[in-house]
Amino acid sequence: MDTYFSPPEKSSNDELLSEIAAISNNQIMDAILSTTSGLFAVLNTKRQILAVNNAFLSSLGIHDEKEVIGYRLGETIKCVNASSFPNGCGTTLNCTTCGAAIAIASSIKYKSSFEGHCVVKRMVNLTESDLMFHIKSSFIKHDDQEYILLFLRDISREQQLSALESIFFHDINNIMSTINVAVELINTSDNFDKMLSIIKRGCSRLKKELEMQECLSKNISGNYILHCEKTSIHDILTEIYSFIKVHSSCDGKLFNIENINEDADLYTDRSIVLRVLTNMAINALEATDFGEKVRMWITRNADKTVTFYIHNTSMIPPEDAQRIFQRNFSTKNSIGRGLGTYSMKLFGEEILGGQVDFTTSQTDGTTFEFTIAENFEH
Repeated sequence: MDTYFSPPEKSSNDELLSEIAAISNNQIMDAILSTTSGLFAVLNTKRQILAVNNAFLSSLGIHDEKEVIGYRLGETIKCVNASSFPNGCGTTLNCTTCGAAIAIASSIKYKSSFEGHCVVKRMVNLTESDLMFHIKSSFIKHDDQEYILLFLRDISREQQLSALESIFFHDINNIMSTINVAVELINTSDNFDKMLSIIKRGCSRLKKELEMQECLSKNISGNYILHCEKTSIHDILTEIYSFIKVHSSCDGKLFNIENINEDADLYTDRSIVLRVLTNMAINALEATDFGEKVRMWITRNADKTVTFYIHNTSMIPPEDAQRIFQRNFSTKNSIGRGLGTYSMKLFGEEILGGQVDFTTSQTDGTTFEFTIAENFEH
């Protein structure tokens, strides 16, 4: 297969030189390049860059525009997917969900303007980083030549803060609600010690949520200090069940934990385990139709590990499955999404040393797996 999405063909060297010369001698294009403050590029209809402004070069740390002329956007910004397929940017399976690829292809096909969000995983000097751009692609025809004007705005920080704020306040609100109920009951309840225990646990969870949130916002896993303790699998499953059953994602759907009474202990960071499993369960429920079931169960493995499974009947499309753990990527086209699956990987693997994975198919649906050691060693 030559391509999964856009045509792979590029202009010949002579054609490219002619197109670049036309841009260079065009006063209108020159004015746009010199006055546009954001990132701006001019492409031909083969999606190759013919000209860029200084902001585009400086944002990528490029000093000579010859390093970008003739290349495509993904190749220029060092997108990891651009080198994963022989014909590069615009032709890979991941490109079918790329907002930039879709906007550019739409402008070429319909000779109009289109906008979208582009989530990019870059690899520069063996270091990965995640970026998110708002893309506007506009078609223009001048002197019988057709061009694509590409405007980019880096919204990585905006997306990150929006997602973190949404998740953080949601989680904090759930914990505070539990604390408030316990506070109201502590003077009237016959079980003072039980209410006090709930309040103490809630305050401890609040502190740990703050630490995890700071870690996630900075994306520095080494900054988070683990708080390992002996905890039973039964208690973890019971807390997950209690939380999920009252969550809005569970409305009209079934959530079942098959071996909730598992009699075994773990030595681990309970807060991280709960956060990973909660995200898994909510994602599964959001992908589940009304009246359908989400199942959760565990296995204790011969290598002294425990695997948590969460299954729903829907299949993740191949183009989404390729990028499911990528930061900021979401099937929901809105700012502030796409951090849940990424945080599973960050906390479950980088911090806790476990393994987070999934399988998906049309016949078997989707199962997320989270495997951790029974006794985590620092």
